[in-house]
Amino acid sequence: AQPNDVAATTKEASVSAFGRDSSYLGQRPDIALWDDLVTEETSGTLESREKTLRKWQREAEQRVEPGGVLVLQGQRLFADDLYRYCIDLPGDEDDEPEGQEGSSRKYTHIVFKAHYEEHCHGLHAKDDPPYDPAHPGISGCLLDPIGLSWKFLRQVQRDDEQHGTQTFRIVCQQEDADPESVLVKKAWV
Repeated sequence: AQPNDVAATTKEASVSAFGRDSSYLGQRPDIALWDDLVTEETSGTLESREKTLRKWQREAEQRVEPGGVLVLQGQRLFADDLYRYCIDLPGDEDDEPEGQEGSSRKYTHIVFKAHYEEHCHGLHAKDDPPYDPAHPGISGCLLDPIGLSWKFLRQVQRDDEQHGTQTFRIVCQQEDADPESVLVKKAWV
């Protein structure tokens, strides 16, 4: 039941969920969460990256109510992916502190590393507690000791060393890599 006996069909939904390929035009949520927009399928070729970027710019960013929240969450897969694009977007010049021109960013980048090396004590048991930023001295150093075990992470590191790749740094640690540092760009292949 709606206030004043208004039919529910004439009111926009308070909460809606849409898949990447769903039709959601006409919706204007206060909060929009985009999860795993960057995949091999959406970013594996130059054309698919450009299509994903256009979708983000024309639809995702334009569909949030003024003052609303737009979240792009997921795992970094490439050095020059949509996440990197969003990280680099400058913010509103009016929001910058005086003397710090160019310092504000449109989006806030939040990182959850698989392994917090700066808090590592060399203990990586599956029954260790996960890393807790509120208690770094007494928590473990792995974000998810079971789902992203030390054995798995070490294998990713070894594969990187063997193949000259940066999967551990980009995908597991969510660190940046210079797209120009790769010998052959994925789009060229």
